[in-house]
Amino acid sequence: MHGPGPAERGRESGPLRLERRCGQAHREPRHAVGGRDEQRARERGGDPGACGRRRSGDLPGGGVERPFHHNDRYARGVRRTGDTRERILDAAERLFFRDGIAVTGVDAVAAAAGVAVVTLYKHAGSKDALLRDVLRRRLDSWLVHWDAAVAAARSPRDRLLAVFDAVETFRAAAGPTQWCCFLATASERPLPADGEDDAVLELVRQDTRLVTERLVALAREAGHPDPRATASALLLLYNGVLASLLRGEPADPVPLAREAARTLLDATG
Repeated sequence: MHGPGPAERGRESGPLRLERRCGQAHREPRHAVGGRDEQRARERGGDPGACGRRRSGDLPGGGVERPFHHNDRYARGVRRTGDTRERILDAAERLFFRDGIAVTGVDAVAAAAGVAVVTLYKHAGSKDALLRDVLRRRLDSWLVHWDAAVAAARSPRDRLLAVFDAVETFRAAAGPTQWCCFLATASERPLPADGEDDAVLELVRQDTRLVTERLVALAREAGHPDPRATASALLLLYNGVLASLLRGEPADPVPLAREAARTLLDATG
């Protein structure tokens, strides 16, 4: 009986592998993932069920076995990617609002974040997109502080004044060199021509609208006869606080603005 020719040997692959052992054809089934390891474990007299499992009990102090998932490495990669993005945003926020947006290049942000410029572009896409991401994160953080201040207030009037409490807590968390990123962005950004869209300036407008509408709702809850006029007056005081923090005078404008707001509410409520 003749052995397989070259063409036939070239087809000896697929679900069953044909091996020539001791002059005889031997078909060995291809195993599913982990199946070959389990077979070898049986041949060695080991526990086939241990294949594909990570033993935390092998670590000092013992422990309970847990299944090893092949996507553990992927999950670690996702965490590293998130950490890299946060480092880039942290560096961009610090440099943009300490040194200025226009004079800060992406190479400086990349160096401060400890990443290559190509990595920065992979995560951000462009300098404008990076600025938008910084502003969105900043707005989300501000809302967390404002929500907490409103929740801690004891009366509708105090909830209306809580915007100034939120400025203090947010300033303490964010740092004085970063005030205020929305005002700083608006001051450096040229007004778009008619018909042009500017996603960065739209975020600045969104921040203004959000603060205004929240103050309107809180003034209405506090029973003021003209909630929108009250909100506009408080917005003026709020913007004055932010501008004063940038200018450095008065050194602590929040208590002054809060007292002015109380006087305003007494006069209009």
